[in-house]
Amino acid sequence: MAPGIRNRSPCNYWHTYATICRISGINPAFISQQLGLRMQMLLSTYACWINLCSDWHELEKLNIDIKSLSAESGHL
Repeated sequence: MAPGIRNRSPCNYWHTYATICRISGINPAFISQQLGLRMQMLLSTYACWINLCSDWHELEKLNIDIKSLSAESGHL
């Protein structure tokens, strides 16, 4: 490791990938499949990155109360 560069755990890369995917508008079903997560876990963990009207429309299709999920995880 080069001097001045902190060691990062694999979780940092995992969260970075998931966050970039959400910000880029990639379908949550695809992201959850890529990461091996249940959809509910993905949405509750990364709910703070859902901000487009189309995102909320897609969530309505899943019939999930995202505000209660995000409250449980401490987001929003």
